[in-house]
Amino acid sequence: VFTCSIDSFDQICLMDANGENLVRLTTAAATEFYASLVPDGTGIVFSSRRDGPFQLYAMDLDGSDLRRLTEGLGSLYAPEVSPDGTRIVFTVESGNTQNIWVMDRDGSNPAALTLNGDNIDPTWSPDGMQVAFASTRSGSRQLWVMDSDGSDPRQVTDLPDMGGRSSWSPDGQWLA
Repeated sequence: VFTCSIDSFDQICLMDANGENLVRLTTAAATEFYASLVPDGTGIVFSSRRDGPFQLYAMDLDGSDLRRLTEGLGSLYAPEVSPDGTRIVFTVESGNTQNIWVMDRDGSNPAALTLNGDNIDPTWSPDGMQVAFASTRSGSRQLWVMDSDGSDPRQVTDLPDMGGRSSWSPDGQWLA
């Protein structure tokens, strides 16, 4: 599942790993991106501004059963479903800052994991015990890791300035 640009809008598309069977899953006249496949392969969560500010939505793998998961938190980006399929980590933009939040997969029980600085692009570790994210809390944007409850944040890079999105190796030992 990935973001595809169609008719001047980012949309959600799906295709086989070999590049065949491309299917456009969304058709809103609005930006829809940051698609995340549910670990059991049955659904997708994504960010969309189809109803105003960016909110989080879920749908079945074939694009059916579209449902809005959030409302009133701010503009929401970068959702990712936990490895066990029960929670979603995402970014909330409010004012000029972004922070990392988590909620149940049905959209209930949203809670902030970070409250300071500009924190973006969260991603679960393979065991679901940690979340990697990019943050400017130490000055320049760096890669950080925290426990999945928001505790024990620690900086893991010291580079001139990083982008955002990262990815864990399947064994949880490396970040790219």
